[in-house]
Amino acid sequence: MADVGRSMSRLDLNLLLALDALLTERNVTRAASRLWLSQPALSASLARLREHFDDELLIRRGSTNELTPLAAELIDPVNTALRAAVRVFDAKVDWDPRLSHREFVFYGSDHAFTQIGAELSRIVSAQAPGVRLRFMLHDQKVVEDATRSLRAVDAMFLPHGYVSGFPHLDLWRDRWVVIADPENRLVEEGDVTEALSQATWVATLDGLADWTVPGGQLRALGVEPRVAMLVESFSALPHVVAGTNRLAVMQEGVATEAEARGTIKILPAPLFEAELLNAVWWHPAHEGDPEHQWLRAQLRKAAQALGTRLAHNRRQ
Repeated sequence: MADVGRSMSRLDLNLLLALDALLTERNVTRAASRLWLSQPALSASLARLREHFDDELLIRRGSTNELTPLAAELIDPVNTALRAAVRVFDAKVDWDPRLSHREFVFYGSDHAFTQIGAELSRIVSAQAPGVRLRFMLHDQKVVEDATRSLRAVDAMFLPHGYVSGFPHLDLWRDRWVVIADPENRLVEEGDVTEALSQATWVATLDGLADWTVPGGQLRALGVEPRVAMLVESFSALPHVVAGTNRLAVMQEGVATEAEARGTIKILPAPLFEAELLNAVWWHPAHEGDPEHQWLRAQLRKAAQALGTRLAHNRRQ
C-alpha cells in the first residue's frame, strides 16, 4: 500500500474529473463547460494528462476529435473509479434512506427491469423518495467481463448460469416459452420440431445465440432458428410477433401478461425444461456497505411482491 500512496501523492484527483469529461465530450470547450471551468484551465489539465499517459488521448481529425486507442480503453475504468469515489465520500454511518439522494445503478435486461425493477421502484418510492434508480441494459461483453462490470455498478440482474463466484440474492423463478400470434396455427398440428424449423423467428440481439439457454436448447432439438427480425427488447417481442407468422422465445412472466391482453399466445409445447432462477449479483466490495445492505433488503421485498403477482397471473 505504500507504493500506492506514493503514486497517488503525485496525482491531482481533479484530473480524473477532467479525464472523464474529455473522454465523454471529446471536445475541450464542451468538457470545460461541463465542469464549469475555463477552456485554458481544462487545456492545462489535458496537457498534464497527456504527459502522465504519454499519449495524445484526443487527436484532431478534420473538424472533430477522435479518441486514441488508449483513451478508448480508459472510458470504463475512469467511470468505475469515479463511481467508487462517489460511494466513498457519500458513505455515512447514520445514513437515512428517507433523506438520501443516492443513485443506485443496475445492469440487466429490460425483462428484469419490467419485472423486479417495477416492484423495486414502487417500494423505494414509498420508503426513500429521494433515492434514484438507474437501470442500464447489459450486453454479452458486460456479462462476460462481470468482475469489471460489477465494479462500475451496484448490482446486475441476471439468471444463474451466466456468472458465478459473486455474492448474490435469488429473486424469482421463471421459464422460457415460445410465443406466437393468436391466429398462428403453425405448431398446432403435426411434428413440433419440424414446425419450429420451418418458422421464422424474432430475436433479441444475441437472444438465440449459442451462448443463451434458449438458443442452445433449440439447437439441441435440431432446430436452427431462421431469424427474420432483431430487436433490443424482450418487452417488444409480443408486439412485433403479433399479426405475423413469426415465433419468439421470451420469459413466461412477461409473456403471460401479454397473453392476457390477447396480444400473443404461449405455445403449449414444453420446449424448455430448464427453469430460470433470476438473481441479483454484486461485487464483494459492496458486501459491508450499509446502503447496499438496505438496497438488498428492498430487493427481497420486491422479489416477494413479484412472486405473488406472477402466481396470480398464472392462475388467471
